[in-house]
Amino acid sequence: MSNANPHRGEVALVLGGTSVALRPSYEAIVEWEERLGRGTTEILMRLGASAFRVAELAAIVGAAARAGGATMTDADAGRLIVADGQVEVIPVVAKLLKHALTGGKDPEPGEAGAAVTGESPSAA
Repeated sequence: MSNANPHRGEVALVLGGTSVALRPSYEAIVEWEERLGRGTTEILMRLGASAFRVAELAAIVGAAARAGGATMTDADAGRLIVADGQVEVIPVVAKLLKHALTGGKDPEPGEAGAAVTGESPSAA
């Protein structure tokens, strides 16, 4: 089981029945941005628009899982994502990307950064 540390912005993802800590470390962010050829903000926006391929999910999950201490290749991540279903993985990856953009914090609706991460402002 994973011991995802929310103070580091980590999120837990269950793949193949095992919980994996995904850490948005500097190294992981650079790795997925280089691999996908896009910045994290653009990646998150594409994910929200459902314009995402399984290989892209696998690149993000693989990089963040390795940063969290797992020995998982992108191919391993991809196979597990396909087996478990992308629908289960996408919300967790979205939260990971938001944490990468906010330093590990969940933005409050209406706060700076909420628009970029897809949070809607609260009605006052």
